[in-house]
Amino acid sequence: MGVDHATGAAALLGQLDRFVDAVDAARDIDLLAASRCHGWAAVDVVVHVRVGLQEMVGGVVAGTDRPADQDAATYWRDHRPPDRGDDDVDAILWTRRTSSAYRRPRHALEHLRMAADTVRAAVAAAAPGRVAFQGHVLDTGDFLTTWAVELAVHHLDLGGDPRFGSPTAGSLRLGRATVEALAGAPLPAEWSDEVCLLAGSGRTPPRTSRRGPPDPGRGRCSGEVAARPAESGRRVGRAPQERREVDGVAGHRRDRRADGLRRLVEVREVRRR
Repeated sequence: MGVDHATGAAALLGQLDRFVDAVDAARDIDLLAASRCHGWAAVDVVVHVRVGLQEMVGGVVAGTDRPADQDAATYWRDHRPPDRGDDDVDAILWTRRTSSAYRRPRHALEHLRMAADTVRAAVAAAAPGRVAFQGHVLDTGDFLTTWAVELAVHHLDLGGDPRFGSPTAGSLRLGRATVEALAGAPLPAEWSDEVCLLAGSGRTPPRTSRRGPPDPGRGRCSGEVAARPAESGRRVGRAPQERREVDGVAGHRRDRRADGLRRLVEVREVRRR
C-alpha cells in the first residue's frame, strides 16, 4: 500500500487539525470521561497523542537514501516486540500519572498545541523522499499516512461525546485501506470507514454474523491494524506496549488485545519519561 507524499501530508495535517479542534471543544469534565482505551480517560489519550507527535517529528527530519523496507500498511504488521503477556498496567499508569500532573484536564491542550505546531512546521519543510523510523525505512507519504491513521484511531478513542466529533473523511479512508491491505481482502461494503477502523484497531470486536457491523462501543485499546481476518485472538492498534530506555528515558508500548480480527492494526504506543 503506497501513498504519495502530498496525499499523506494532507491527510495527516487535516486530521491533526481535527484532533486538536476536538480537544479544544471539550470541557474539563468531558476529558475526564472514559475513553475507548482500557484504563484511560480522554485526557490520557490526549497526553499519549502529544508524546507520539513529539516522537514523530524526529522521524520527519530523519531523511535517508536507503531503500524503503515498509509501506503504509506493512509498517503495522512488522512490529513484534517481545511477548510481555497481557500486563499493561505499568504503561497505563505511566500515562495516567503524566496526565495527573496537569492541574485541570484542559491544561494538557497547551502542550498538545505546541506539539501540533512543531509537526506542522516539520511537515511543511519536508520534501518527498524516505525517512528512517523505528528501525525501518518508509517513503515519506507512507510514513505520514501511518500517523494520519493513528490520529484517526485516537480521535475515535476519545469517546462518543458529540463534542469530540469524528475524524476526517480522508484519514478514515486511509484507515480502511490500511486494514484491508493487511487483511488481504475488502471488508463488507455496508461497513462504514469508521466501523472498519474501529474493528481493525481492536476497539470493537467484529461480528461474523450477517446482522450488521461491529458496535462502535468501548474495548481495550488494541495494538495492530489487521493482518488476517479469519484468525482470532490477536488484534489491531499501534505496536504492543513494551518498556524501553531511550537516552535514559523510559518508553512504553501497549499491547491491546481484542477478540476477532487477527491483530488487524498494530498501533505504535510509544510514551517516554
